[in-house]
Amino acid sequence: MSTTKPLARIPLSLVFLLALAAFLPLPARAQECGAGWTEPVVCEVELALYRPDDRRGERFDGGTLRLATRSEIDLEAVAVDQDGRRFPDDRLVYSVVPSRYCEDLLSVEALEDGGVRLETGSATGDCELLFQVANNLNLDRRIRVLFEGAEYRGRGRETMWQGTLTLTGNRFARFAQVNFLNPERQARETAPGTALAWNSVTTGNLAGLDLWLDEAERGTLEIATNVVSGTVDLATLADNVVVFAGGGLGRQLSVYRLPEADWSRHVSLQHTVTFAGGADLPVYLRVTQADGHQAWTSPIYLIA
Repeated sequence: MSTTKPLARIPLSLVFLLALAAFLPLPARAQECGAGWTEPVVCEVELALYRPDDRRGERFDGGTLRLATRSEIDLEAVAVDQDGRRFPDDRLVYSVVPSRYCEDLLSVEALEDGGVRLETGSATGDCELLFQVANNLNLDRRIRVLFEGAEYRGRGRETMWQGTLTLTGNRFARFAQVNFLNPERQARETAPGTALAWNSVTTGNLAGLDLWLDEAERGTLEIATNVVSGTVDLATLADNVVVFAGGGLGRQLSVYRLPEADWSRHVSLQHTVTFAGGADLPVYLRVTQADGHQAWTSPIYLIA
């Protein structure tokens, strides 16, 4: 695709929505770009639309995007970092995911040079696409090891976690406990910069450990607990979440990256809920903070 600088600059959102009859929602900031980041972070994304037979970028400032039937259009994105410079293209990862309503309307093809091609069919209608930018493109050095869940519902549901963590091929500069509420059950460093051991408990909630690595993409993390164990290659972790299921009630061990500093305290999102009707449907919202604290809403009823 063309390397011409796209014409439209749009503040970064964790999720953009495009559609055949589509719109961009109010932007949600993925991180505070004035928070003193030492590595490049994505603060804005420039979007451009190109016709395959016309490499001049078309301005797109949000609102409705209308496509003709049996047509093609290419989408190209360029990210801008906290200093106004172009974010490294080899670290920029984005995808376009069609909703189930798009099946008969269009197809999405990932191009070799990193762009995305939208191709419409002969049918007409409205269709939502999820344009998603990975939220941790600078491959931060902060790794979270999270354990959660319970044995079952009711009394005696506690899960005791006795675990060890060993890092080879890398070192961590420091570590921090997440949601270790019992002062008698704590984590300790058993080998400087390379190994930890802990004793904790969850009763359906979560707890964990954060590691700040010397190098973001090197080393192997070996985790052994009395519930579930696993090994994670940090060179291939990228922006993925590695999960090891531990049975019981939502009991699992997971490993993923986080920004080196705290995220923004503000987020906005849009989600479409559908149901077949026939009975009222209660919808709940749950918020999980970076410190492990959680909050739930009362049910929001969709009336049949």
